[in-house]
Amino acid sequence: FALNGGRGGPALAVVGGIGPVALPRDFRLEAYAQAGAIRRGTTEPYADGAVRIVHPLGTIGGVPVELGAGAWGGAQRGAARLDLGPSLGVSVPLGKQRVRVLLDWRQRVAGTALPGSGAALTLGTDF
Repeated sequence: FALNGGRGGPALAVVGGIGPVALPRDFRLEAYAQAGAIRRGTTEPYADGAVRIVHPLGTIGGVPVELGAGAWGGAQRGAARLDLGPSLGVSVPLGKQRVRVLLDWRQRVAGTALPGSGAALTLGTDF
């Protein structure tokens, strides 16, 4: 379904990611990408991905804190963008899992997709 009331349809996608990958000087790399198509009368392709390189800053109350930089991009019918910027992350224990909270500044450097540049808060978990 579409949040704006637009039409949905069947989709086919490929999703992949890597990380964390150890880099020199205690840096880590993590990345993901996905691409696919959705059928809504016509077949509409889409793709997006992200890459982050981070370094641990230490812990606050036993919670690991990391700082780094990222690149985020995406494209679909009528919209595309590429963002670059700093990324701050924590990994908070929640039961048997850890919840990752990322605060990024995403500076749009290419494309015209909305919204403009600004802060992005991402919540996620590993499985």
